[in-house]
Amino acid sequence: MKLRILPILCGLLLPSVVTLSRPAEAQTPIGTGTDVTGEDLEDRGLEALPVSFSELNETEIQKSFEDAEDLFHSADQDTSLPSFGNLVEILEPRAAADQLSESMREILVRSLAYRAQLHFNFEEIDLVEQGLTRMLEIQPQADLERSQASPKLVDQFDRLRRRMLGEVTLALEPPDAGVRIDGRPVDASLGPVAVLAGQRQIDISLPGYAPISRQLEIEPSLSVTLELQLERTSAVVQLATRPAGATVLINGEVRGVTEGVAPDGFLPPGAASKYRREEFSNELIIEGIEVGLVLLEVQLAGYRSQRQELSIDELVDFPLHPLVLEKERGSLQFNNFPRGAEIRVDGTVHRPDNPAARKPQLTLPPGSYHVTVATGTSRMFSTQLQLADRQSIEIDVDLRPGLAFLGVLGGDQETARNLDQSLRLALGNAGRWTLINRSSKAPRVLAEVGVTAETLRTVESEAAAGSRSNIDWQRVQAAVDKNIPGLVYVVAVPSNDLVATHATVWIWPQAPGPVEPDRISLPLGSPQALTDLKKSFNRTIRLQRAWVGALVIDSNGAPHPLVVEVAPASPAEAAGVRVGDLIAGVAGVPVTSRAAFDERIAAAEIGETLDLGVQSPDGARALKLKLGASPDLLATSRADLFDSVAYTELVLLAEKTDPDLAWVVQLDQALILLRSNEWAEAARQLRSIRAPQNSHGVGQATVDYLLGIALSGAGPTFRDAARQHFEKAAAIEGARLFHNDGAWVAPRARARLISIGG
Repeated sequence: MKLRILPILCGLLLPSVVTLSRPAEAQTPIGTGTDVTGEDLEDRGLEALPVSFSELNETEIQKSFEDAEDLFHSADQDTSLPSFGNLVEILEPRAAADQLSESMREILVRSLAYRAQLHFNFEEIDLVEQGLTRMLEIQPQADLERSQASPKLVDQFDRLRRRMLGEVTLALEPPDAGVRIDGRPVDASLGPVAVLAGQRQIDISLPGYAPISRQLEIEPSLSVTLELQLERTSAVVQLATRPAGATVLINGEVRGVTEGVAPDGFLPPGAASKYRREEFSNELIIEGIEVGLVLLEVQLAGYRSQRQELSIDELVDFPLHPLVLEKERGSLQFNNFPRGAEIRVDGTVHRPDNPAARKPQLTLPPGSYHVTVATGTSRMFSTQLQLADRQSIEIDVDLRPGLAFLGVLGGDQETARNLDQSLRLALGNAGRWTLINRSSKAPRVLAEVGVTAETLRTVESEAAAGSRSNIDWQRVQAAVDKNIPGLVYVVAVPSNDLVATHATVWIWPQAPGPVEPDRISLPLGSPQALTDLKKSFNRTIRLQRAWVGALVIDSNGAPHPLVVEVAPASPAEAAGVRVGDLIAGVAGVPVTSRAAFDERIAAAEIGETLDLGVQSPDGARALKLKLGASPDLLATSRADLFDSVAYTELVLLAEKTDPDLAWVVQLDQALILLRSNEWAEAARQLRSIRAPQNSHGVGQATVDYLLGIALSGAGPTFRDAARQHFEKAAAIEGARLFHNDGAWVAPRARARLISIGG
């Protein structure tokens, strides 16, 4: 190591870092001819900036400085003094506490320089001296903008520099070593460095070299030359990564994290050149590396780790090519993907990488995902999967109606957890549905519309006493449709929060289905109850049934059901069935009641030919009855089919039903709305139906009868309209209710007319 100090007498110090330059046309030279005084400034009514100015952040301080600088270079130059004063006032304490960034330190120095020029302009010589002194104390390399300042001010500044400063010239090997004087970085490569006179601490450092520290006594107006050679102690690895934030390990030991942004002029070579400079980190420098074989590892969460072995043969710098880290990725391939379907991953919509392909593909980071494919809420597919890096999973999409499980409200923790698991298992295996687990968001959404475990228990107890629910179910339906959509919603509430014996399961459909939920009591710990619940979601709705065309009743005076009417042009008429016949048997099985006859016909297929045994005063006859087709309406609420589920099934049926039977679907939906006492909605539905104008069986007369009921329920305002529809229905003697062999409509319509005063 070499050390040589050479004192040299120096003249004016070289101007250095901080200048006050502006475009020539925007500058106003300050000279001794200006006659503005301090009193003039006070007369202008200028005030200091508010106290909150001291709380400005760096961006706001920068803006304030630029505004003050613009004012300085304007015709009202003198009015900029308070602004520079405020900047100095808030930045000085931070400078004293060594809490200024380099950019803020520069603003402080420039503000002091501008303020000194203004004080010089006002002939406040003491203040000029104070400002220039403080300016050099903070940044000895600072200078005035000499071409724009008064020569007298420049002379005063140079005299002050000679009294306060000396120079240090550093001749370093290697020449790119970093230099700090009194803890602040300086650029020694540009020549002599101005420093404050007195004892100064000089620190020289460079990665891979032993640092050097020296204390020098600097004399005013003298120049000192310092020659130093640093000793190499280790090899150095230099690397940048895309993206920043990667952890770098050497032989398994963490040695740093890449950070920042690559500097201007950074040009990544090879494959890395296709990326923008801003995507790379600043260079990470790792020293303390010895000669030998070194294992370098670069790790970043969500990215594939990179490893490489470095053979370090000597203690030199090893600059590595920038490392482009690849994201960890797996892929999902969708078989049978419907055109226009939407993919959601954990609730967020994702666009496939190749949406037009026969098997669209989605690339995702490794992890556990809930994947949903949907075309609206009526057709959904849902699956839970675990995806690993570089794994490809094929998903067979099977769209089904969306059954939204809203979770378990209330109950002790164990009961709620067990019930939640049991219901999700049962409903998830209800083969005609796709279970959508909404239990994480549902409690909040429901609570916002007044649905909690407590309110549902209250509703249940009040319903048992004959009271109406005080929950606005229409609002509830709208809220869940918007925030946690499904086609049917299910939520469960244990009977109490201590020791529950059963739970109530609440079920309702998406709008415009009936808003009043179905309720079922579910004994806890009963596998059969869960099986029955599962079956209830898998019942099918028939739109047609086998038709005989004969009205059969039980007769106390006969051992078999009696035929009291045969419809014209019906299968019964074609088979030779006559009024007064007794139906003795169907397909060789004796029939002793109307219920037995109806049960056998209900089990038969449309178009099936049955052997019919009949008896009459003329004797026994064997007939061949080829069954026809009749509309089959939902006569009553079935214990094994919830109205909410049935309504949803009808919505799905409407999408694929033969147009000739669309009116049957609509009529069934209206019947469910009537059972829910949703009179207005039922009336709107019925008014839109165009049923056949049949003189016998189910048809427009049936629709008129039901519309009369809906209008009657809607209130006295609609009584006249209800009467008109009952009259239409009463005029068709052969009209039937529920199916073509069902009960007559006309007598019921006449009874309704009497009840409303018709």
